[in-house]
Amino acid sequence: MQKPILSYEEQIDHFVKKDITFNNMSKEIALDYLKSNNNFFKLSAYRKNFPKRDGTDKYISLDFSYLVDLAVIDTRLRMIIVEMSLNIEHFAKVQLIKTITENDTEDGYSIVKDYLDSLDLQERLHLETEIERNKTSLYVSELYNKYHANFPIWAFVEILAFGSFIHFYQFCANRFGNADMKDNVYLFLTIKKIRNASAHNNCILNDLIIKTHKYKVNYGVSRALSAIGVKYSQRKRKMACERTAQIITCFYTHKRIVSSVGTHQHIATNLNEFSARLFRDYSYDSNPTIQTTFKLFQKTIDNWFPIE
Repeated sequence: MQKPILSYEEQIDHFVKKDITFNNMSKEIALDYLKSNNNFFKLSAYRKNFPKRDGTDKYISLDFSYLVDLAVIDTRLRMIIVEMSLNIEHFAKVQLIKTITENDTEDGYSIVKDYLDSLDLQERLHLETEIERNKTSLYVSELYNKYHANFPIWAFVEILAFGSFIHFYQFCANRFGNADMKDNVYLFLTIKKIRNASAHNNCILNDLIIKTHKYKVNYGVSRALSAIGVKYSQRKRKMACERTAQIITCFYTHKRIVSSVGTHQHIATNLNEFSARLFRDYSYDSNPTIQTTFKLFQKTIDNWFPIE
């Protein structure tokens, strides 16, 4: 028999059984919060950032208010990540079109045809299905109907989903033998993961505890972190958490790709507000995982996104 959904009062009792305290937020206020602002399942996800007593299911130094605080911080970061990833996609397209426009051997059409011809049957069918969805789109149907028989580069990139654009971008990087573009492919693939999670409103700061000793991060990201004083031992430790690595990679790539000063400064403003919010209510002195991760965010924001 399936377990029935817990009542709101039972949800509070469940937190209490896990030794989650209500020192900073009363049970009455917490009850109202669960009814109006968040749900038990999503809020509970942030418990993963806190240690348990050995051999038990009970948490150490975890107050309900910390879960609420992390949920708010997570929401703000997701909104910024979505905007940053959209900027990255836009400026990647701008730079790709510029590269092709300034290449005397390219006419803007043949590169699209050659790319389509390079796909195997399954890849081609998948892409054609994706593109054909634009037939009835309120926003790009006119573009599709005008060019679908022979796409130029400037129209083709506008109807591709981000994942398909990355694949096409990789084809172009290989075609031109461009090392920077090849490097960007890795960055885009990494950003795609955090972008999708953020766009689907998934929690992204709910599990910052490192569960693997693998350390594999883009050389450019690692070098940029080193340049601002993040030691190798810290890079190895913090970037072994895939969530942290994806967020830092998004920060780095925005700095690397976005060529508009105004766009970059707009994001800088949002990120500095986010940075100020991290320790506004709690220092997280009793939780080094959260504290050191937040300090890493602050360090990258201070150095890569200063307010000018």
